[in-house]
Amino acid sequence: MLDDQKESFMKPGFSLKLKGYKSIAWVNSSDDSTNDRELQDKPGELRLQTGRSKYDYMFVHEFTVNKKVGYKYDLTILDHNDKSRNVQVTELQFVNFIDEVVKWENSGAQNRTDRAVQRFNEIMETIAKENILTNKK
Repeated sequence: MLDDQKESFMKPGFSLKLKGYKSIAWVNSSDDSTNDRELQDKPGELRLQTGRSKYDYMFVHEFTVNKKVGYKYDLTILDHNDKSRNVQVTELQFVNFIDEVVKWENSGAQNRTDRAVQRFNEIMETIAKENILTNKK
């Protein structure tokens, strides 16, 4: 099933916006006396290697496979700054990226959200216990 999904993701014309996830963020309270935490929705982003150096990469939110030219794939991506760019990547770079996309879409985004929600609930429980102890004094 995953192999079929990988193959369909690599076909020219395929377009995908990565699944988002939840993350814990600090939010300033209205009276600035305390900082509160909340769960925020974040867009999914994965790293796409674009060159030979380990520093040649972009973080991608959304991509479209335009065509395959020889051993390279021509892609249109929406990067972390929400800028649309056309890039060419080697077949190996694209296959590695698609492997990460499949993992992210099938379980990665949900796992990251689950961990954030669990951690958020633990933090809120700890804060509630501290408030109860503080109020008893």
